[in-house]
Amino acid sequence: MPHKEVAKQPSSTPGIISYLSSEGYPDSKKVLLLGSASDKLRKHDEHAALITDIKTCDEEFTLDKNGFQHIVEPISLRQHYNPEVADMLKRVTGASDVLCMAHLIRSSTWEEAQEETREVLQREGGHGLVQKMNPARTAHCDQSYTGAEQILRINFDEERVKEIMKKRWAIINVWRPLNPIRRDPLAVCDWRSLSEAEDLVGLDIILPTPGKHRNLGKAHGESHAPHVWNRWDIKYNPNHKWYYASNMTPDEVMLLKIFDSKKDGRARCCPHTSFASEMDEWPARESVELRTLVFWDEDAE
Repeated sequence: MPHKEVAKQPSSTPGIISYLSSEGYPDSKKVLLLGSASDKLRKHDEHAALITDIKTCDEEFTLDKNGFQHIVEPISLRQHYNPEVADMLKRVTGASDVLCMAHLIRSSTWEEAQEETREVLQREGGHGLVQKMNPARTAHCDQSYTGAEQILRINFDEERVKEIMKKRWAIINVWRPLNPIRRDPLAVCDWRSLSEAEDLVGLDIILPTPGKHRNLGKAHGESHAPHVWNRWDIKYNPNHKWYYASNMTPDEVMLLKIFDSKKDGRARCCPHTSFASEMDEWPARESVELRTLVFWDEDAE
């Protein structure tokens, strides 16, 4: 009698996911200066989670089905990075054009940033800016559906915006480690486990001007005026399914769908965060996140 093949079980690691506080926002305005001491000191609700390693899964995870996609894609970080990323996104998504907006580099631990936060708070108050860029430690999506249109208007004039919105367009972030990941891994939430109506809460954020913050101020365009847009914070939902890619190297990327104009049932966003785990005694994680606008020739709806 032939042996029955036993299905491989995906492996998971225990971690802590930080969500929007059940107390809500500290004021009714729902406005936050990104990178400020007040931002770093916000209260969150922490929930234990089993985070599944996608490298041990038989299932294929894609941008349109899950909201994220893990790819092995060796690209030189020193020369022609943006054009090569744009070509990769066209190949993966079938897009006709890609605009690489800007990037963020993170190279500090949460503990290092918290130490600076206490110093800034004492010296400058809650609106003082913390320069250290640590991995984000709260579940979020960089832009809400409203915020995505605000990003479009930051980068294009109104006439061009109207033309773009006749076709399908999206915001996709390309996340890549700069060294092998041994702490603060990136966790991504499966779109299929998300409740759009219940889990996504809008928050207006103000981005510091380039002269005020050496990293955040360059995140979306070259304007010297502070940018404002709406993002999603995430409410806890026990149905959420979280994934990560273990031991990522600079030859790997995680694609994160921040927004998709297409409303045909495909994934439209991907909540994500770093998470606390037993790996956190290793040196600081270094990573680069490139934010892109992606365009197709197909109709918007």
